[in-house]
Amino acid sequence: MFAKERQDAIIEQLNQKGSVKVKDLSLKYQVTEDCIRKDLALLEKRAC
Repeated sequence: MFAKERQDAIIEQLNQKGSVKVKDLSLKYQVTEDCIRKDLALLEKRAC
């Protein structure tokens, strides 16, 4: 899965559930927690 696809999926999950956990996302997408944190930081920047 490419970063953009993962980020879009994270946004979709946030919209559905209202919150996400870094550890859960890391396991789901099989990437490091640091990678997920970077995705979330990027998504937060885009939202502003």
